[in-house]
Amino acid sequence: MNTEREYGIDALRIVSTLLIITLHVLNEGGVLYWLTELSFRHAVAWFLWTASLTCVNCYALISGYVGVKSKRKISGMLELWLQVVFYSVLLSVVVHVLKPGQVPANEWVKGFFPLSHNYYWYYTAYFFISLMMPLLNTILLTASKEKIFGVLTSTMAAVTLIAAIGTQGRFLMNEGYSALWLLLLYLVGGCIRLYGRECRFYCRLQKYAGAFFLLGITAAWAARVFLGDRKIQILSAWELPSNVLMNFVSPAIVLSSISLFALFEGWKPGARMSKWIARVSPATFGVYLIHVHPLVWRHYFINGFVTLVYCEAYILPFGVFGAAIGVFIVCAAIDLIRAKLFRVLRIKEGCRSLAARFGLS
Repeated sequence: MNTEREYGIDALRIVSTLLIITLHVLNEGGVLYWLTELSFRHAVAWFLWTASLTCVNCYALISGYVGVKSKRKISGMLELWLQVVFYSVLLSVVVHVLKPGQVPANEWVKGFFPLSHNYYWYYTAYFFISLMMPLLNTILLTASKEKIFGVLTSTMAAVTLIAAIGTQGRFLMNEGYSALWLLLLYLVGGCIRLYGRECRFYCRLQKYAGAFFLLGITAAWAARVFLGDRKIQILSAWELPSNVLMNFVSPAIVLSSISLFALFEGWKPGARMSKWIARVSPATFGVYLIHVHPLVWRHYFINGFVTLVYCEAYILPFGVFGAAIGVFIVCAAIDLIRAKLFRVLRIKEGCRSLAARFGLS
């Protein structure tokens, strides 16, 4: 087994987190809402939004790519849960101090039980994937390459095409906000790790990854921008909204996501860059937990970036990415302090000891 660290995948974690923040700056931050419809700045903002939609898919692909060669550890799941609870409760306390009376009583309960209250949708879905990991890995490692290719190809084609034609139900994928969708991408990521070099399509896609990435996001962006809020009439009683390609499950975004993943897979940065990536990458989950905490979200993030709507079109991308980088740096700094605190308190060792006490790995 190749145990060499893949810094390209770690770098993709950082980029995906920045894209997640970019989505939130544009949407919840108020930029898309307040920009004039059909203006050039509006079109630029939508292009940034479309490119950023690849973030969640890339995260899920990384989970499978890394997880298929890893052994699930209950102690690791417990440590991750403690990190979620730490931020859930701590940030509630911080907001309570800064804004007295603005933290409802039920928020404290939700903070201690983030899974049962779906406090963070991605973590809730990922926890489910973690429970399924031994079975998923067994499938990937024991099934024949031909069978894995056949099943995954047909399933991905069915899911993405049905999402594209707007059929109701869509296999309960909920436009990608679903544990079922993350599970499917976990299998795809694991398949790339095991057989990517033997797949002609993936090798070709990796060779032209930048072009395929732009092709996918441009197709989704063009459909949304040039059609506006109009619907596409198909037959007499079938209408497709112009934003039908603007979700995690759409074929255009899936193509761009896998292309972006292929662009980073195998990338070997220099020694200095590798050291920086190795230090920052573990903080990405903490960045997510901090900036989407419901109270932080409600009081500080929503409509928090509307001043960016006054930027000129050529300045807007720099303003949006600058805001995302700023949020990332602040949250990453906080999580690095949290990580040091956990080391001082020997949280990892405590989780291992607790798991061992109950006969769990």
